[in-house]
Amino acid sequence: MIAFATSSSASVLYTVSDIGTLGGRIDGYAINNRGEVTGSAGTSPMNSFHAFLYADGYIRDLGSLGAIDYRNEFSSVGMAINDSGQVAGTSRTADGSYHAYLYTGGAMVDLGTLGGRQSAAYGINNAGEVTGNSESPSRVPYAFVYSDGQMMQIGPLGHSDTSGSDINNIGQIVGGADNTISRLEAFLYMDGQTVWLGSLGGGNTEALALNDHGQVTGSSSPPAAYPHAYFYADGTMTDIAPQWYYSVGTAISNQGEVVGYYAAGSVSRPFVYSGGVSADLLDMIDPALGITSGEARGVNDVGQILLNANAHTYILTPVPEPAGTFLLVFGLFAWGLAKGRAVV
Repeated sequence: MIAFATSSSASVLYTVSDIGTLGGRIDGYAINNRGEVTGSAGTSPMNSFHAFLYADGYIRDLGSLGAIDYRNEFSSVGMAINDSGQVAGTSRTADGSYHAYLYTGGAMVDLGTLGGRQSAAYGINNAGEVTGNSESPSRVPYAFVYSDGQMMQIGPLGHSDTSGSDINNIGQIVGGADNTISRLEAFLYMDGQTVWLGSLGGGNTEALALNDHGQVTGSSSPPAAYPHAYFYADGTMTDIAPQWYYSVGTAISNQGEVVGYYAAGSVSRPFVYSGGVSADLLDMIDPALGITSGEARGVNDVGQILLNANAHTYILTPVPEPAGTFLLVFGLFAWGLAKGRAVV
């Protein structure tokens, strides 16, 4: 957990590292516990966007499922990455349709569909299980889980237009479904059982990420208000960003830290929620970097945060405050001994 500083203290709580580019704009969407990143990056000279894997200080272009590249269009995107470096995402194919893929063993594997033309992947766990959505033969999208080489439809019965957003290491899946009055409802699914997450009292609710404890984040509308980021645990949904009129929680760690972004006038700014408090991330980095807007898109279990800003992707790493505090206390203690008196 990060101990937040107030804006007046101007404390730098994170160091900032630029992961580089493939020649154009880059957007990271997920970070694993080894600090590896996936997302989508513009390639030079076409500026066609490809999925990438950032590992060991280098960015690797993952290519596509045979797509023809077009200027300023997406050929592929990486949406999730597990601790083995496997990536799940979506790629255009040679016939122009979009399919979910699993990047593993140095190759992009087409996961196919549920009988329709298109599919998309959004989440992956450490077992290599993938979730997302796929068209059925009637072209209706349904949530799926891909496991042991097979794509299977999952999610709430009686609902169409469903999608899986994330899957954790015990096989729980969060996602969304349109209900009969065209509102988006969030669900938590496991072993054929569906739990509806409810809302903050208003209309639409979306679930975007969950951790291994079944804690969830996303966005939900309070009564007569724009959506707010929330933290869901043990059957209770809590508004974690009431101070901002619009916000979204995009990722959650196993420590319960949530990151996302909020609207600040015409721009977005990133936030982190920890220890019951949400705070602006840009108040915790060196202002000399000149980053004044952006979106936090990922967080791992060591507290590293993925930030998209200024067409670049950055990894924010917590400054090791406990070590600094120890050295300060030790230094005062030693000074007290030298002076022959106790330090209170």
